[in-house]
Amino acid sequence: MHHPPYFLLLAIVVLITTVSAFALYRFALAQSDPPLSAQFFDEFGNPQYHQGASSSSWIIITFDQPVADFNSDTPSVTVEGGVINYFTSVSVDNADGETQVFYVFLIEASGEEPVTFTLRPNQPCADGGICTAGGTMLTGVPDPHVILGPIEVSFGAATLGSVVKLSRHSGERTSPRT
Repeated sequence: MHHPPYFLLLAIVVLITTVSAFALYRFALAQSDPPLSAQFFDEFGNPQYHQGASSSSWIIITFDQPVADFNSDTPSVTVEGGVINYFTSVSVDNADGETQVFYVFLIEASGEEPVTFTLRPNQPCADGGICTAGGTMLTGVPDPHVILGPIEVSFGAATLGSVVKLSRHSGERTSPRT
């Protein structure tokens, strides 16, 4: 009596199982939602310096796909050196008829130190994390947005405090006043 080679039957079963699992995995990947990413909107020239305690700076963020409503106390946002004083979302229809939503945070500095606004990835939707309506968590985040504290510039005996914007107009000579 001749028995079939069991190792050959086992190899065929393993091969069929592996091919089926790989096909199912590729199908699941094709059906999954794309990752959710955020970016800072710097079109308005967000300030890079604050004026000290109680001064405010705007931070505006956008997402690459629609997100479910969230609050300013979401675990997806942290602020060091300040507090969120105001939060809102603004919807704008662009020329193509598409709606873009901007999330606006007004950050109040706690003192003279830099204020750091950080978007934190992978915060669960059930805990208030930023997610799509379908449950895709925020995974792609930009580097933290840092607003530096007040600066002081000295020109000899003259000292200018706070934020200084220097510009040169042709033909004009200026000197700081003491």
